[in-house]
Amino acid sequence: MENKMKLCNLIIFIILIFHSCDGQKNNITYPKEKNVNTETFDIPSYEKLKDEQLTKNMLNPWTIEIKLDTGEKQELFSSADGDEINYFKSVTPPVPALLKKMKRFYSNGKIAVEYETYVGILNPYPNAKYTLVGETKYFDKGGVLEKIENNEKIFENKKVNLIKLFSLLEKEPILDDLSSEEQRNLKELIFEEKKVDEITPDLLIQFFQEDLKKENPENQYTLNGFFLNKNDKNDRESLEISYTDPKWIIKKDFYPAGWVTVEINAQTAEISNKKYHFENRP
Repeated sequence: MENKMKLCNLIIFIILIFHSCDGQKNNITYPKEKNVNTETFDIPSYEKLKDEQLTKNMLNPWTIEIKLDTGEKQELFSSADGDEINYFKSVTPPVPALLKKMKRFYSNGKIAVEYETYVGILNPYPNAKYTLVGETKYFDKGGVLEKIENNEKIFENKKVNLIKLFSLLEKEPILDDLSSEEQRNLKELIFEEKKVDEITPDLLIQFFQEDLKKENPENQYTLNGFFLNKNDKNDRESLEISYTDPKWIIKKDFYPAGWVTVEINAQTAEISNKKYHFENRP
């Protein structure tokens, strides 16, 4: 499950970083003075590590994960774009950070683009611009800063940007009251052998927690009853976030025990359509 998630993140990241340049012109400024970023991608080291992983028949050998003494996690990978090879690096800080830095490098190893976004799963296309935070910086093939895009402008007239969304999700219960239909389905699918009169949200969350431990004991996380627990390394990455104007759509996955979705209106901050989905995946 973890390797599949990493492969999914790789695909999403490539989509996101190439569509990050679809911004509006009034969000962009151009530097008045020459500013050179000397950061480069260590291509020989990456290719060596990738070749070593290829020999091990890993599901996603193209992604190299490096854990630093600082507690940061780096992920390195590459992608072909016609005759060009692009190299990528994501840098995820330790808890309680909810943002990671993303960078793309040209085939010569020089930096091309950098920005920040959520540490977990994004489903950005075609609205990648809503999932970026702060500034996106674009560089030419010599590392010279060409332009800066202000990602906050798009939310000037909205109440909920990505940072505000995190604050709301930290306080939003995973589940509220369960309907009679949900109670009945849960008793049949999950609690059939247990003598339970009423299935409460707390009882279901306890079941999620036990199932997470069995499914992935090395990467389990502690549920605190809310959509987002930024102080848990794995829980903070457990959300899938997408945006369809004017709504944020959030999915919290408890595979193989189903998932919960909720919508938050960016214009009004109204929370709606919270629903538990019964598992139907293999």
